[in-house]
Amino acid sequence: MVGGSPGTLLESYVPVAIFVLLVGGLIGGMVTASFLLGPGKPTRRKLAPYESGIIPDEPAARRLSVRFYLTAMLFIIFDVESVFFYPWAVLLHQLKWFGLIEMLVFIGILLVALAHIWRKGGLDWE
Repeated sequence: MVGGSPGTLLESYVPVAIFVLLVGGLIGGMVTASFLLGPGKPTRRKLAPYESGIIPDEPAARRLSVRFYLTAMLFIIFDVESVFFYPWAVLLHQLKWFGLIEMLVFIGILLVALAHIWRKGGLDWE
């Protein structure tokens, strides 16, 4: 067995188990406290949206276009992919030409995806 006897392996997980139990107890306590100390009787006035004293002309929850959600998802996808540029920039001297070529391939794939989305009208906001 790698890493020692089974007893020492289990002992190394004791702090993790204690941490998980503490976090679980804290979460359970917070949820219980919110139910016990939270508002008791929701009335119509309490559930009404705050409108600064102005009587609303339309419902507060209006429907958004699917384009809004599509644009938001595209932003998140490209934002997450752009995070890969930082470790590449830090390790560029160690990676040398291999790292440069790989990053150019990665950027090319991103540009092809962006061109496809643009061609399909995913960036048009109407």
